[in-house]
Amino acid sequence: MQKKSKIIVGASVFIIFCISLMTFLWINSQSFKQETANLISKQVENILGTKININSLYIVSTNSAAIDDVEIYDKENELIAKADKVVFTIDFWQILRQSPLAGLSEVDVINPEVNIIQRSDGSWNVEDLIDKDSDTPVDFKGIVKVENGQSKLRFEGKQLSIDKINLEADCTDLTAINLDGSLNHEDALVEFDGVVGEVIKTNLEIKAQDLDILKYLPFIPEEYLANVNIKQGFINKANITISGNLENQYTLDGSVSFVDGACEVLGQNVEDIRGIILLNNKNIQLFVSGSAQGQKVAVHGNIEDYMTEPRLRLIAESKSFRPELFIEGIPFNGEVSFVSAIYGTLDDIRIGAQVNSKLGYIYDYPIEDINIQARYRDNKVFIDDFRVDFANGWIWASGQCDLADLSYKGSFRASNIDISVFNNYLPQVITGNAIIRGDFKGQGVEFENLDLSGRLEVNNGSYDNIPVEKLEASFYKEKDLLQIDALTASFANGGKLAAKGGLQNDNINADFYASNVDMSLVKNYLPDMDISGDANFSGRLSGHLDNPVLRIDLMAKDGSILNQPFDSLLVNAVGNLDGMRVDRCQFINDGEITHEATGLLGFKGKQFIDMVVQTKQARVENLMQVVMPEFKITGNVDNSIHLTGNLQDIKATGNVHFYEGSLYGILITQVDGTYEYNDGDIVLKDFVITSPFIKATLSGSLDKNKEMNFKFKADEILIDKLQVDLPYPVSGKASFDGVLTGKVGALNFDGILQADDIVLNGENIDDIYGHLKLANRILSLEQFKFKQNNGEFDFNGAVNLNTKQVEGKAIIVQADINAAMSMANLKNNLLNGRFDGIAQLNGTYENPHVDLNGTMIDGTLKDYPLQNIQIDAELDNKVVKIDKFYAEQGAGKVAAQGSIDLKNGPIDARISASNMDVNLLTHLCDMNININGVMNGDIQVGGTIDEPTADISIYMQGDGTQFDNAYALANLKNGVIYINQMAANKGQCTIKAEGSIPIAALEMDKRNEQNINQQMNLKVYLENTDLNILPSLTPFVEWSMGNVQGDLNITGTVQKPNFKGNISTVDSAIKFKYIDSPLENINVDIDFDQDLMTVKRFTGKMGEGDYNLVGTAHLTSQGITGYSFNLDLNNLDIVSDYYTGHLVGNLQLIEEEFHGRRLPKLITNLDFNNIEVSMPPLPETTDTPLPEMLLDINVTLGDNVHAYDALLYDLYIKGAFNIKGTTIHPKSSGSLTVDKGTINVLKNIFKIEVGNIVFNQVDSFFPSIDFLAVTRLDRTKIFASLQGPLDKQLEPRLFSEPAMNDAEIIKLLAFRTDYKEGSSGEITEDDLLSLASVGLQMSFLNEIEGTLRNVLNLDEFRISRDSLSDSAKKRFDTDDGDVYSVQIGKYLSDKVMLRYTKGINYDLNRVGLQYYMNNNVGIITEVEDDGVYNIKLEMQWKF
Repeated sequence: MQKKSKIIVGASVFIIFCISLMTFLWINSQSFKQETANLISKQVENILGTKININSLYIVSTNSAAIDDVEIYDKENELIAKADKVVFTIDFWQILRQSPLAGLSEVDVINPEVNIIQRSDGSWNVEDLIDKDSDTPVDFKGIVKVENGQSKLRFEGKQLSIDKINLEADCTDLTAINLDGSLNHEDALVEFDGVVGEVIKTNLEIKAQDLDILKYLPFIPEEYLANVNIKQGFINKANITISGNLENQYTLDGSVSFVDGACEVLGQNVEDIRGIILLNNKNIQLFVSGSAQGQKVAVHGNIEDYMTEPRLRLIAESKSFRPELFIEGIPFNGEVSFVSAIYGTLDDIRIGAQVNSKLGYIYDYPIEDINIQARYRDNKVFIDDFRVDFANGWIWASGQCDLADLSYKGSFRASNIDISVFNNYLPQVITGNAIIRGDFKGQGVEFENLDLSGRLEVNNGSYDNIPVEKLEASFYKEKDLLQIDALTASFANGGKLAAKGGLQNDNINADFYASNVDMSLVKNYLPDMDISGDANFSGRLSGHLDNPVLRIDLMAKDGSILNQPFDSLLVNAVGNLDGMRVDRCQFINDGEITHEATGLLGFKGKQFIDMVVQTKQARVENLMQVVMPEFKITGNVDNSIHLTGNLQDIKATGNVHFYEGSLYGILITQVDGTYEYNDGDIVLKDFVITSPFIKATLSGSLDKNKEMNFKFKADEILIDKLQVDLPYPVSGKASFDGVLTGKVGALNFDGILQADDIVLNGENIDDIYGHLKLANRILSLEQFKFKQNNGEFDFNGAVNLNTKQVEGKAIIVQADINAAMSMANLKNNLLNGRFDGIAQLNGTYENPHVDLNGTMIDGTLKDYPLQNIQIDAELDNKVVKIDKFYAEQGAGKVAAQGSIDLKNGPIDARISASNMDVNLLTHLCDMNININGVMNGDIQVGGTIDEPTADISIYMQGDGTQFDNAYALANLKNGVIYINQMAANKGQCTIKAEGSIPIAALEMDKRNEQNINQQMNLKVYLENTDLNILPSLTPFVEWSMGNVQGDLNITGTVQKPNFKGNISTVDSAIKFKYIDSPLENINVDIDFDQDLMTVKRFTGKMGEGDYNLVGTAHLTSQGITGYSFNLDLNNLDIVSDYYTGHLVGNLQLIEEEFHGRRLPKLITNLDFNNIEVSMPPLPETTDTPLPEMLLDINVTLGDNVHAYDALLYDLYIKGAFNIKGTTIHPKSSGSLTVDKGTINVLKNIFKIEVGNIVFNQVDSFFPSIDFLAVTRLDRTKIFASLQGPLDKQLEPRLFSEPAMNDAEIIKLLAFRTDYKEGSSGEITEDDLLSLASVGLQMSFLNEIEGTLRNVLNLDEFRISRDSLSDSAKKRFDTDDGDVYSVQIGKYLSDKVMLRYTKGINYDLNRVGLQYYMNNNVGIITEVEDDGVYNIKLEMQWKF
């Protein structure tokens, strides 16, 4: 450029010089001008060496000249430059003194045009103006001015045009030319000012603004732009200072700012590019920003030593960047932030990048906390750290890629990945937490070039709802081979699976093995398939993926398939997608093969089937569940069937043997027959049915619509086993001959029914004959005749089981009316007897209409006998209409008429009685009281069932034993009983009542918000009332005596009643049954005041003892509350069959809070000493629970507590126990011990060795017992044991030494020597007779023992039996093996008993003393009349 400048300046100077000189010579002389022009021409040619054209030369002034239309050409005669006018200012002195150029002080070039062109050979045209070899000095020292110049630069087909060039160049020192000027390019203005030097340092300042970058794009080499397509941009301001030597060393200082830039990079549009570039002598600083599709990116940093060896130090960053907007097909979307450092030289660029994101998505899967660290160097990309959080876990990877050949390698890890996130893209549902690690390498982007190896672990997962506890697999991929080295899976519900194999070129070759796999997992794929069991199987899958071959060997246990159970299952099969060959399929149960199948199955084309199935001892209900689950059948079946056809049209033939089962609840012993199946129809041939409930033959068909058409003949049918929906139970034997039609589960039949006896709704009928028909659930009975308990019925009717409609007529002769009503489904417990009449029946069996008309000679009404009964009644729509009811009893008569709507409709009835036994009324009221008297009365009943009204007028005449007379006038209205007059008299004793009392006060369940405020006003008077009425009121009082005085007024409301009155008696007595001692001196004084009842006195005596009861209680609408009673028992002298002795103790009944509720609490302290008890007969237990109350019961058994039963036991018991808690959840503790005693087993005395009663059961009043007793019969020792909770079914246990079975022990105990003489060891019928005889003897002897023991006041009196040894027989001189003796004993103290034994059938007299030092050690000493002494030491230990 410097040389070009010199050429231009030199050429201009020479031209100016020539023109000036010529002008000057022309002015002065013609010869001088000519000589000057020649001189100038030669000078220019010497300088430029090219052609120049000058149009004219003229003098402007004395020191200036001008030339017009100057043209300068290159050596190829192409125009380089021209100017319209050039004006020279001439210093002639300097021309003369130095040279023509030195004489030019100023050159003005007007409208110049310069063409700078690069030729095709790469040379420039301006180079023709430079004489590189010339050493002629240039001594121009003037000023060059250019006005309105133009320049065109053309190279490589591109052109740059500059206009409005205006400049001033001071060439005083050509080594340091001062420039000041400006130029325009398009609309852009460029200004420059400074020094341009060759030797002296250049210092040129260039300013520019509003430069359109697009105008200069053609002049930028394409390799510099690469893939960047600049679309727009403006340099709004540039200020550059060029310093230094332009030849070899210069620097740039300043700044360039640009705005509104836009370009396309790699197919992406980048917009809003703006920034500033700062330059100094060494570095360039960049601050650039832009946006692409709304994503902003900034670049900043330095380019160091850019003039010599540039080194990059740049940072590119973005706080929010979406890569998916720029990379087509990238699976990632989301905002990321990145910072990248670009450094190094242009030959060695290096990049380090950090990418972060809080949330992004890969294939729509959310990933979090993305952190990527990457590098670029030596044309390689390094991923140092790739880490993201994904699916509740994390993923890490690292690796590198050589961009030269796209080779790569790396490793990866993932942990706790919830694989269920992939379910949207998988055919089956998977779950679990995965851990995976591995390595990869390859080259290029093709998948087949990827080599991969790794290990996978999945925990707590599932596949298609199959729970997998753990899965582990190692794998690798090389080229087109994918290999699983080892795969193991453990299922959560048991079982393991192992596999290995590979896939190459779409060919698979894999082996697998499984153990203890739950076969019910198949339900995940076939939900309707019933399958269970544990399976072990192995196999191989090989071949092309389109149709691989599977070979499997399976063994399963303890399961079922399609309701077919098995102990073992063996399967061997091979097949592919075309079909399968079953070599073996065996169901094995109890060691026997119950099902066995072999054959072929086709899956494609015609899907043929050719299989043979053998079944033996299978359950038919399991088979029917597969084909006809609604068919209710059970039992065993042997079956052989041959299946042919195809899977869409299976055909079958076979024979069946069915046994030990049931059909619709009917027990079947055996069924045999052959069958065919074709096109959905089943044909049964010659089926023979044998059953305890039916014997029949059956032939016919069941079509595809499950319609039956069978001929059926049965000799014996148990009707109660037929599945017919009758309105009530029916049973009995019948024969039937007819046809069976209808569908399975909706049976129809038509035929003749005959039976000897049938039970209808619990009533026996016999001699039955009739036409029975069931069609469409309508059961018809035509000419149905039968007898019942000597009564005769003739019935015609029908029952519609769909609509429940009934219709019929029965002619009844001498029939049990209760039985007849029961057969009409109208059971009653009110009226019984023989009835003659007619019954018309219609309506429904849930709401029947019955017309009943007839008579009864004798009958009972609520078990009360009546005669001459006449009945005319009707039941219509739940309304009972009694047109007439009349009956007699002796001289008494009773009649009733009216109606009762059983649906809580109105009641309109009247009952009248004349001289009728009062006990008719007690029977009707379910009162267990016998009243001696007759009554006359009239009762008019109205209202409804829920709110009846009544007017009652009754007068009763007693026989004097209980009362003399009584009467009652009362009304019932609005739930209130109004007693106008009521009294009962016996002699001078009178009980009276008057007033009103609501029914709600008597029955708590009848109370509601309306009636709790009903008023009460009832007065009861007791005038000289005698207690002797008690025996007639309760069976537990044998006799009673004493007068009771008192009165009681009840007022207030149902919710808040008030009581006022007193009841008292003085010196009364009561004798209870079963207790020999009467209660005497009974004194009672009870006060009632408001709601408070106070027992001021309640005392009495029994024998030498007495009792005393005091306390208070509140009488409220909710019953008795706030009570506190105390009963002291002071040595009550009780004599009875079950208890004899004194009763001492204290009982308290109080109210106490328990978990927020108020409950009664019973506190009892009882001490028993010197008593004898015997277990009374236990009453029948009921399911009625005890009333809930708190308990604190303490019982102590002290000295001489004797439990005695002459037939069973003789025991002395000590100890104590306590029961707390509640009656619902009692908590018992303590124990009782048998101090000494015996038990009686078949008249053999067993001595108690262990006798413990322990109260240790949870929530039970009953203790646990542990009894062990022993006796010796000759050389045999026999033990009796009883253990366990008393409320359970305890089983007594007998065992012996030496050992014998139970039958042998019982016979030994019962028969003694008779047993020893020879026995089979079993109890025969003769033995049972002998046992009965022994039992009678025992019962008789025990009665004698008990009576004599009580009369003689002995502690022991027993008639016992014993067996004598051979030596004892000789001693007593007897041949009898069994001997009898009387044993007498009397306790002299608690531990000493005097005993005497007298033989009955042998000569024995023995006296002795028995002394027990403690419960474990005792001494017995005896002496016989022949002086023989016996001393026995008894000891026992527990261990």
